[in-house]
Amino acid sequence: MISSGRARALFAAGAAALALVAAQLVQAALTEVPKTSFNAADQAAARAAVLNRGDLGAGWTGSVKKATVDTPSPCPGWSPRQADLVITGAAESHFSTDGVFVYSSAQVYRTARMTSLDWQRTVVDIPMRCLSKQFTDGAGADVRVVSIKRMPFPKLATYAARVRVVADYKGDSAARLVIDGVLVGRGRTLVNIALIAPYAQRAAADAAEARLAKIVLARIQA
Repeated sequence: MISSGRARALFAAGAAALALVAAQLVQAALTEVPKTSFNAADQAAARAAVLNRGDLGAGWTGSVKKATVDTPSPCPGWSPRQADLVITGAAESHFSTDGVFVYSSAQVYRTARMTSLDWQRTVVDIPMRCLSKQFTDGAGADVRVVSIKRMPFPKLATYAARVRVVADYKGDSAARLVIDGVLVGRGRTLVNIALIAPYAQRAAADAAEARLAKIVLARIQA
């Protein structure tokens, strides 16, 4: 762990910046985005599925927020179709404590078929070079990627996958980080969990991710 208060603050700021990139590690570098047609029921289902402060215990700060559907940087030579998909509910949350950052997002699709199509196109079929480019483009000059690879994850539901980045943060609070993107879901809902922590805490990250995935899966309503 980083000992000084200033170092912890810098580390947390770096982790927060990286989290927006980590949150898309198991999704594609897309040139298209799905259409959106939000409705009240599916918006409520998305908010119910993301992590909240009570899921994490004492000492965490953050909140559930309104989600947006963005277009990440493109990956040359690979462009899966997205414009035929419709998202009807979306939410996200951000929390941090003492150099650890957790992000979650939920997307509810109009049909279960759309969920399946998106999973196949942007999780199963994505080349690892595109994930590496996505992360490198967004992480900034203070981050050096050491490795990026798919990691085993328990088959807790219809959809379950994990990607892990090991990266060196080279700012004033230099540290090696583990940055995981976990995607789970079933029916019309996919939930993404991103966790950033010091590399030395990777075993604890493994256990936390499995526990948090079970929590969000139990709350999926659509």
